[in-house]
Amino acid sequence: MKKDIDRAFRSGSTTYGGTAFLEGLMRVWNADARLTLIGHSAGTVYIDRMLKAMDQRLPPEIKADIVFIAAALAFDRFAATIDTAVLRRRVRNYRLFALKEECEAGYWEVPGVYDKSLLYLLSALCECDPEADKALLGMQRYWSGTPPYNTPDIRTVTTQIVPSARVWSPTDPLAPAGFRANAREHGGFAEEPKTNQSVQRFLRS
Repeated sequence: MKKDIDRAFRSGSTTYGGTAFLEGLMRVWNADARLTLIGHSAGTVYIDRMLKAMDQRLPPEIKADIVFIAAALAFDRFAATIDTAVLRRRVRNYRLFALKEECEAGYWEVPGVYDKSLLYLLSALCECDPEADKALLGMQRYWSGTPPYNTPDIRTVTTQIVPSARVWSPTDPLAPAGFRANAREHGGFAEEPKTNQSVQRFLRS
């Protein structure tokens, strides 16, 4: 999947979807335009790659607002984006929605086979991490700031994505508008009303 995402932004041909989108965006961009990128799970990996391509190919005035939902994006990959100042140059506003740890570790993604969330499965088995513990943005435990979750890559991200931009679901019923969510499983965000209302509020603000 990551290789397919990288291929989507190959230069030199509009047969590549990401490249074609950016070229089309440049043609229609004007002072009133706004770009919002919303990614769920692996969609956040696509957004990260798109930000890099935007920074390489588009005029500096083209920036995006981004929403990450249950992000399967690795901390080290996003830390590289931050370290090269791509985030600062290309992102205006951002919001992160993800499950609280008790939900992430509290249900069977594959009943009878795997007793935690999809992100746990990806982190442990699909990321070729020697510790079988790849740090992913959508998992709350990596944001704790305590060992072993205080590596330079993690700190780079957690100091940039400030607490006020993070929404851990389910939220308190009295959470501010725009910062509410009630999803309790990885796939539950897409049609969850409070999350959708919060994203709509983000888009309007």
